[in-house]
Amino acid sequence: MKNRSWAKPKRCVFSFMVIILPQRGGTDFQVQDIAHLSETDTTPDIMVSEESQLVNSNCDGKCNAAPQKSVSGRSKPLTWSDSMPEIIRGNMEARKMFPLSYMELILTSDCNLRCSYCFERDKQPFDMSDEVAFAAVDFLISTSRHIKDLTVLLFGGEPMMRFDLIQRIIPYANKKAKEAGKTISWDMTTNGTLIDEDRAKWMAQHKVKYLLSLDGAKEDHDRYRKFPDSTSSYGLIMERLPMLKSYQPWMGTKMSVTPEATLRLRENLYELWKRGINQFIIGYAHGMDWNDEALLHYERGMLDVCELYLEMKYNKQYFRITTFEEESLCDIKEVPFGCGAGRGRFCVDPWGDLYGCSKLCTIMGPGRGILPFGNVFQGLTWIRNRYHCLNDKIESRLKCKGCDYERDCGGGCPATNFAETGDAYIPGEEACKLGMICRRIDRYMRERHDEIFGTKWTEQFVKKSGKHHLPAY
Repeated sequence: MKNRSWAKPKRCVFSFMVIILPQRGGTDFQVQDIAHLSETDTTPDIMVSEESQLVNSNCDGKCNAAPQKSVSGRSKPLTWSDSMPEIIRGNMEARKMFPLSYMELILTSDCNLRCSYCFERDKQPFDMSDEVAFAAVDFLISTSRHIKDLTVLLFGGEPMMRFDLIQRIIPYANKKAKEAGKTISWDMTTNGTLIDEDRAKWMAQHKVKYLLSLDGAKEDHDRYRKFPDSTSSYGLIMERLPMLKSYQPWMGTKMSVTPEATLRLRENLYELWKRGINQFIIGYAHGMDWNDEALLHYERGMLDVCELYLEMKYNKQYFRITTFEEESLCDIKEVPFGCGAGRGRFCVDPWGDLYGCSKLCTIMGPGRGILPFGNVFQGLTWIRNRYHCLNDKIESRLKCKGCDYERDCGGGCPATNFAETGDAYIPGEEACKLGMICRRIDRYMRERHDEIFGTKWTEQFVKKSGKHHLPAY
């Protein structure tokens, strides 16, 4: 374990501030509060302007980007500040914002698979230390304020490569949470290849719920999800699936759809369901060649999946598709920008830097995240980037003005937007097309559901159907 002497003084100050500052609920924060900040702040206004101005002056010409630094042997977080007034002021401003209650931990940047479409670039063996992991737990408990039910998502790379750290961090976090009168739910997204029976038993005992990364039947799964020697990962997962279900009967999967698999979507879901998968989180794979033909096939394939879902639901089968049961299908007048990254949830990289989500943290490569807003030792040191994440107003989506889907699209994934266009608020052409398809599928799903079941697809219905909790990714 590293020597913590360099972190202790400033971390103590941060902890002290968390205790003495008045408790303020997160729901009273409004984006308009940015105007109040700008009255006393000499830094540029963080709202995105017509010229897409920089959020930070040290972004080296790239809007929203963290400065690129060498990650080899880094002993301090990228967002470390030596300015005590900056630390104090940043954490005071943080008290006006939404509490943070959902934490993603990047336990390692490494993975035992080499999935060619993975949004986490440059797999390298950068591991989170106990020091950072414990500090992250302390930060979560402090910044969650009045919220009692917390969630930690164990992520990577492949998190099971750090099972040793998982075995240390969970008891520590549960003890700290209990002392604070809180509880922590544990989630994990894993490729499943490193879970043997001893590990499955331990996770069941410690209530770690996980979902598997599976892309369909063998042909479509193995096309991109392979071991470094190009051998299949599908066979090993299927071999272990009955054992895994003996410890976690309700099993879900994160399914990334690639252009080659679009016309077999229904068959792929049905095959996985027959093998024991109960719940699906479906999304298109980023960074692929989504030409017009592939987009057409994707939409047709997802419409087939809609029919399969409704058929299963009508027959009362244990079959759920989270993609069809989230808020986009409810009666929401206006969908805010983005997905909630940096609002109630955040991500911690192996060095302790804070980001809105794992994708913002890793999509440009290890140590080169987008919109970093602090670190677990000092708190929020780049407060303007946190405000940037909180700005969910449609008016900020300059490219989206006048679009037929402006009010129910969400503006695309901020991380993918930045990777494609250099700005989190400007979606690329491909993202726009896929976003429109997703909205048409949403509307089709609502209409077909109402037609078959004779009841309106409302938020109450979605909540009623949500019996089983699964990780967000």
